[in-house]
Amino acid sequence: MLSGNSRKIEETLAEEQHETRPRMRELRQPWLFKLFLIGVGIAVIQQLTGVNTFIYYAPTMLKAVGMSDNAALIATFANGVISVLMTFVGIWLLGRIGRRTMTMLGQFGCTACLVFIGAVSYFMPETVNGQPDVLRSYMVLLGMLMFLSFQQGALSPVTWLLLSEIFPTRLRGIFMGGAVFAMWIANFLISLMFPILLASVGLSGAFFIFALIGIGGAIFVVRFVPETRNRSLEQIEHYLHDWLSNEEPQPQLTHAVKKSL
Repeated sequence: MLSGNSRKIEETLAEEQHETRPRMRELRQPWLFKLFLIGVGIAVIQQLTGVNTFIYYAPTMLKAVGMSDNAALIATFANGVISVLMTFVGIWLLGRIGRRTMTMLGQFGCTACLVFIGAVSYFMPETVNGQPDVLRSYMVLLGMLMFLSFQQGALSPVTWLLLSEIFPTRLRGIFMGGAVFAMWIANFLISLMFPILLASVGLSGAFFIFALIGIGGAIFVVRFVPETRNRSLEQIEHYLHDWLSNEEPQPQLTHAVKKSL
């Protein structure tokens, strides 16, 4: 098994020595174009959950639901702590569950948290006996912490790993650069639009919109995100070529990968 994999790696390296840069004709191959779009989708979906609004605008969101200025700043510190701690959980999970499974866990978890935040801010009263409802603000904070747990503990780490695995070696630089560029464009647009959404439809409306986008993202994940765990880069390339060339109906897990989940 080891010698077989070694031969495949040597063959791939030998081919790459004769191809110092990608040929434009190769970039026009339908399966590679589809693969690039899938990579862009994986990158953009991670941003369309609104993750960076929690980082950039956390105090603004918490003050919008009645939390005092000092309490909002302290609560923002909790967001940072959870993000760091859950990153270690994400690293641990990467070695134990499949990439596709982890992406679905993160996407569905983040979307559920967005619905939770929207529902809490919409249905719970803003004031109780003439005073801001403290419970409402802390329930929103709880939703934010749960969201960051799913995001930093699942969706973010697996996004970067998938982007490094799904693209063919000879095209990885170009495709990875394009996907990351799209990711940061999405980040810029979301960050730019969030204050406008907050002013026009309120916190609940903004997060219900994010939740709808998250549902669309979940459909994309189920339909298009492949499983790459326990496969060499060469095996991944052959697998994706067969699937995206319509030689396989969908990114089904092989028996060996299923056993590893």
